[in-house]
Amino acid sequence: MSDNIWYEIAGRLAPQRPQDVDALLAPDPDAPGPGGWLRRQGDMPQVPPAAALWAESRETAACFGVRVSRPITAIATLAAQLAAIGSERKVTPIIFSELASCGLEQYGFRVERLAGADAAERALCESELMRFWDIAVVIDAAQIADLA
Repeated sequence: MSDNIWYEIAGRLAPQRPQDVDALLAPDPDAPGPGGWLRRQGDMPQVPPAAALWAESRETAACFGVRVSRPITAIATLAAQLAAIGSERKVTPIIFSELASCGLEQYGFRVERLAGADAAERALCESELMRFWDIAVVIDAAQIADLA
């Protein structure tokens, strides 16, 4: 990745969180699993579309994993630290999230959701993603403050 992606991420840093649109969804009784539809299109909040993300090949930088297992209170601070690490050390953070939405998506980070009903299944999913992204190191998001 070039340094430009880190400037773009840094340009999106703000403490505001995107509006939760889950309240606009209603369950679909005919769907076999979880699903839903928008009740009225007029209810959809006006949010800017996400920027084109990860346009460059991941082969240009080494990757490291960042595990998010609980909600992050200072999401903009963590995003700034990850952008600084990526820019200064020429590495790409790949976020492994146990949450449905960890908050780093809004800044343009690559977020992989760890699927699984229990810790063992999530660990298996994480190990598969580590092989896919060729990641040797995964650190907890809480430990990022110690690196920056």
